[in-house]
Amino acid sequence: MARLIGKKRSSLYSDIPMQQIVDRVADGTYKARPVKVFPFEHIPDAHRLMESNGANGKIVVVREMK
Repeated sequence: MARLIGKKRSSLYSDIPMQQIVDRVADGTYKARPVKVFPFEHIPDAHRLMESNGANGKIVVVREMK
């Protein structure tokens, strides 16, 4: 954390290998599957789950369920 002190915001993230992260997401190296997907109409339920810290992963809200 100490190395962040005194750095400008523009250089704060310059050490993050963004292209490498994008490439790994594209090739499937990172597996980020949502724990729960809610339809847009159930945003209150999604919010309650988030506030309860019970999701243990990603919560996704979609406009239309397929």
